[in-house]
Amino acid sequence: LSDADAAHGSLRRTLYLEPHFVAAHFTWGNLARGRGRHASADRHFRNALHLLARLRPDDPVPQSDGITAGRLGEIIRELIAVEQPS
Repeated sequence: LSDADAAHGSLRRTLYLEPHFVAAHFTWGNLARGRGRHASADRHFRNALHLLARLRPDDPVPQSDGITAGRLGEIIRELIAVEQPS
């Protein structure tokens, strides 16, 4: 079992128990993106954006080392834009 496979399994279990866990959706999106699974990455990034919309831009995102909802949203939108064909 590779580290990426183990991480994927952990994220799957985490999101099963906590489907509104923004940081887990963001992490899964990054993991999927790194593995070339762009549809999965996009889905998790968009889930994270949907959840972030419930927060004020200056609210810290839980379990994210203090990053704000606004900043994480910017990062995710930049990552999604990179995935879009030019």
